[in-house]
Amino acid sequence: MNEIEVLPASREMDALVAEKVMGWTKPRKGGQIPPCPDVGQWDYFNPPREIEDWRSDYYWREPNGTCWHEPKPYSASIEAAWEVHRKACGWLFSRRQKYLAELTFAIREEVGQPVVWPDLLVLLKPRHICVAALKTVGE
Repeated sequence: MNEIEVLPASREMDALVAEKVMGWTKPRKGGQIPPCPDVGQWDYFNPPREIEDWRSDYYWREPNGTCWHEPKPYSASIEAAWEVHRKACGWLFSRRQKYLAELTFAIREEVGQPVVWPDLLVLLKPRHICVAALKTVGE
């Protein structure tokens, strides 16, 4: 068993999924977020450099540029985990097959017996999706 398989559903797992699977960028500094720099009026979609630096220092960023105080609760919320699943199902065939095999394995390990696909959906938990995706990307 590797360390991902024993990692509980937690903020630590959410951070790994956000960075390694979903492509988010970690904050450079983190910690307490200071007030936004005062640079006068500016366009939200075309901010000045000071604002961009501030965002990169203290916020998680999705590939589309959206900023978050912390990653989504991928390991605790099925809604957030389903975003990971949808992304994984869009991977190339061999990588997608590895993900689905890891997903089946994660559930089988918890249940203690083989599980077929229709039953897999009933037993599926957000943590299973996260573990399978992290193992697939090699974390």
